[in-house]
Amino acid sequence: MFALIRDPELAAAPHRAIAAAADVALGAVPAVLANMRQEGHLLVAGKKRRLNAARRLLDEWALGYARTLRPRTLRATYVTPNFHGWAKWRLDPQHARWGGEPAAHLLVRYLKPGVLTIYADKLPARFVVVQDLVSPISDSLRMIAHAI
Repeated sequence: MFALIRDPELAAAPHRAIAAAADVALGAVPAVLANMRQEGHLLVAGKKRRLNAARRLLDEWALGYARTLRPRTLRATYVTPNFHGWAKWRLDPQHARWGGEPAAHLLVRYLKPGVLTIYADKLPARFVVVQDLVSPISDSLRMIAHAI
């Protein structure tokens, strides 16, 4: 679904192209498209397909992601005395990305993050040491690492 939300023109593409863009098995595509059609998110006329109500689809996807997928991606939670200097932390974009509030701050320079979220397969040990990240969870000044 997310691949189709990102690229609505993909809805008209062959199943193989959708599977490749979404990085899923080819066999998963027909069921997802059928579900999207049943929910009214995909219109089909003959052999042509197109997204319908893409904004509503995005809202539903975001809610489903927040409830189901995001909690399963949590790898670790840390605290650090270096929280306020986070903008100077160097993340290798090949292996880690800012998410949530820090990403929004970097885009619009308006928000002040209360929680730092990093999406990465694994945080490098050197990064953990340099930023003085420790495992106990604190309600304030916490940073969350998620798998990508």
